[in-house]
Parts: sequence; structure tokens; C-alpha cells
Amino acid sequence: MQSLWNETQTNPLEATYWSDVPYLLGEGQAMMYSVRPKSSSRSPIPGLPFSPSQNYLRESMVGTLARREVELDFRVQVQTDAHRMPIENAAVRWPEQLSPFVPVATLRIPRQVFDSPKQLAFAHKLSYNPWHCIPEHRPLGNQSRARRRMYWELSHLRQERNATPHVEPTGNEVFD
Repeated sequence: MQSLWNETQTNPLEATYWSDVPYLLGEGQAMMYSVRPKSSSRSPIPGLPFSPSQNYLRESMVGTLARREVELDFRVQVQTDAHRMPIENAAVRWPEQLSPFVPVATLRIPRQVFDSPKQLAFAHKLSYNPWHCIPEHRPLGNQSRARRRMYWELSHLRQERNATPHVEPTGNEVFD
């Protein structure tokens, strides 16, 4: 039954993403965010409906970025009603009629090759968490507080088991 309701994703660069929890938007202001592609194009999935590749999403992303840059809208939904848009209950979807998502920035991902062996090896050493931000944009709420420790523990465990040191990207990395 679930497959009847789930949308099959064609390409990670063609999907819309939403924050699951609220974030701080400067002192005393909460927000949710969303990232939505500017283009409405949809990639075909080779092999559907019978046997798509197990890595079709990566392959689709590789193909897209080999051909063109991608632009996405970064949108913000500001908390306007603390009761109907709670910080401590991430299960409540904030009503867009109270506060619509507003585009505040354009993310541009340039044409590129991003899956070279050196890049994949570098990515293997990285870890992500939502607290890798300036304090004025930190995650809010009880779910975020619980997740913070879990992210740290899982990252530490993965790096320990894989014998990979923690690496902070500098932006100066070069992958020939």
C-alpha cells in the first residue's frame, strides 16, 4: 500500500526538501526551511518499471551535473503563531496559510564531476550534522536536542570503526 502513496524520486536535484524541525532565524525568531528546484524538469529512470539500477539516483545526479548547473530556491517559513507553529512538537506541520514559504536565496550547483575516486574517498571521511552552523541558525526543540547527541555518537562510532579521522573541509580541496 505504501508504494501507492510514495512518489518515486527521479533525481535528488529534482526533489523538494523540508526541514523536519524548526531552526533559529536570529534572536527570538523561529523558522522552517525548504529547498525547491527552480526547474520543473523530471529525469527518466532507466529500467523502470522492471529493473532500475540500484544507483539510479546517483547516476541521474552525475548525468545532470555533467550537462548543466542546477539552481534551487532556499525558502523560509517564519513562525507567526507559537501555538499553531510549535517549536517543541516537530510532528505539527506549520500551516502555510499562516506563513507561506518565502524564497530568500538561490543555491547554484555548478556543472561538475563529483564522483571521482578521490572525491568519494574524501566524502567517506566527512560527517554532517545540523549544528554545523552559526549559533543564530541552530536547530530548536526537544527533538533537535536529542538528535544532537545521537549525531555526534554515530559519527564518532563510524569514524572509529572505519579508522577514518574527522575531517573539516576547507573549500580549498582539489580533486584532479
